[in-house]
Amino acid sequence: MANPKIKVPDVVHLGVLQSAPIMQAEFPIANGGSSDLTIDRVSMSCSCVSVELSSETVAPGEEALVKVSFDREKLREGPVYLGFFTNDPEYAVRSILLNFGLLKNFALKPARLRIAKKPNEPVRETVEVIVRRGPPVTLSQVTCTSAAVKTRIVRDSGRSLLVEVIVPDTIEGLIKAELSFLLCESEQTAGGEQTVLSMPVRVVPRPHFQFTPTKLFLCRSLFPLQEDRVWREFELRVEQDATIESITSDIPGIRFESEKRAANHFRITSRLIAAQFPSVFVSDPFFIRIKMENDEREHKLEVIPIR
Repeated sequence: MANPKIKVPDVVHLGVLQSAPIMQAEFPIANGGSSDLTIDRVSMSCSCVSVELSSETVAPGEEALVKVSFDREKLREGPVYLGFFTNDPEYAVRSILLNFGLLKNFALKPARLRIAKKPNEPVRETVEVIVRRGPPVTLSQVTCTSAAVKTRIVRDSGRSLLVEVIVPDTIEGLIKAELSFLLCESEQTAGGEQTVLSMPVRVVPRPHFQFTPTKLFLCRSLFPLQEDRVWREFELRVEQDATIESITSDIPGIRFESEKRAANHFRITSRLIAAQFPSVFVSDPFFIRIKMENDEREHKLEVIPIR
């Protein structure tokens, strides 16, 4: 029995689309059967897409061209699907995914800002707004959702705009915020086009103590412990000359020896003591706790049991 057979990939790769109010791309749809393929209609998962067929009937062994148009104003992030309603007995509705990228007119460098801040010290970072396509623009305003983060426009027009981001010395603790950049055409008239770019910014306290590695793992095969043994070595660095007062563990049977290699650098060796070490596997994470002289804070290194 002669039947039509629609031939089109599950995913159609359209490449990078040029930035324009209406963006277009094309791909073929073929008939691999032995009778005419009829495309009754095409459904779209997004109102931002319209489809035009070069022919609604495709002869055996022939192709029709599918022209897809994207409305930039309506286009949103997420997958775009097309559904072809045909007389193919195997695929009454053939769904495909359109895979594409957008060539953006603007870029932020870096794309996101992470600032590590020392106590009582201000931090200054620079963000560049790059105009990839289109006319030069003017950076008219920069705002931040956190009042703790200040900004200063260094270069406000052209194709490379610069903004200085400032965190004052009085600011402490974690800050999560968003920066917004308002761009306008350099020769803007009333009602002219404006673009707003956004980027996440995160201010984190620079660690006073740095462990290497940042976590330790305790293997189940150590339980029960038959004899004393050296377990792990790790390093501790601090920002200034310091002395270790004590090192303890949340579980018994772990002893520590520290070697001071420099004013701010320690190598710590841990030993498992069979007579005190738990005989049953410890399944919950625990901490190694380090106390420094003349420092009220307790610094912790996480230990994660693994099976």
